[in-house]
Amino acid sequence: MLSRFSRHAASTAATALVAGTVVLTGASSASAQVCSPFPSCVGKPYHPASYDNNLAEWNGRPLAPGSAIVGYVTNAQTLWVVCQANNGPTSDGEVSNTWDFAWSAYAGRYVWVYDYWMSTPQIGSNGYSPGIDHCNF
Repeated sequence: MLSRFSRHAASTAATALVAGTVVLTGASSASAQVCSPFPSCVGKPYHPASYDNNLAEWNGRPLAPGSAIVGYVTNAQTLWVVCQANNGPTSDGEVSNTWDFAWSAYAGRYVWVYDYWMSTPQIGSNGYSPGIDHCNF
């Protein structure tokens, strides 16, 4: 469970990233660490489960003008999911609109990934996985 401070810090980081006002770089950047022990205090660990072992990581709202893929994460790597948005675009011909906002040590920053290809709990009728905080673009 996130503390009130870490929830606020994660929410602020998510809002800032979406707004394009903050760029977090460097996997070991102390400024990117909003709580301790990082990153387990920010979110929950999940793994990609993509069919091609190659899940795109986006630096902002996926598929939006100005957003770009900043890297790819393999099925063996861990992403720390902070929250989910259920109002994003579909991807890979799938029907889900749910995306995960996560810390990626491999990209050294917070990223957006398509939830359909993640090991998160199954999406409920509300468009979110149980036990994962909600965030929106």
